[in-house]
Amino acid sequence: MTADRLSQQNTPTQVTELLLQVILTARVLGILVDVTRRVTVKRDMVALQLLTTLGPLRASELAVMLGISRGAATRLVDGLERAGLAHRESDPRDRRAVLITPTPAGRLAALADIAPAAVLTKALLRLDTNHVVALQSSLDALLTELLRGLPQCRP
Repeated sequence: MTADRLSQQNTPTQVTELLLQVILTARVLGILVDVTRRVTVKRDMVALQLLTTLGPLRASELAVMLGISRGAATRLVDGLERAGLAHRESDPRDRRAVLITPTPAGRLAALADIAPAAVLTKALLRLDTNHVVALQSSLDALLTELLRGLPQCRP
């Protein structure tokens, strides 16, 4: 294996790490300046992932899957609704029941949280080297800009 091929193999991994750092930095910045309403409790994210994967669920079903009380599930859903990540809708099979459904923003939050780095790396490996290098340069610039918005901390 030549040094050139080795650097080509590492570049997608480096770009993946950089992209994930950009996403993480954007999340932190959004939370700090209260621009975005992100779910910060792990249980809430798991609930979003369940809703995104399994489709609409009743709060009682969420409670069982998460191992929490119905009251806790109701409070969890209330929080997801306030954040614009889920909404309640009538169950077409039972007019007395309500289903919890993720909003488009909720689906994106769930998917972004679980997107594996390996998938990004595989996609980057299929790109032309020029595209990968350009992406890396652009992500570097984006990360630098995002970092300017974060509070200064000790080195």
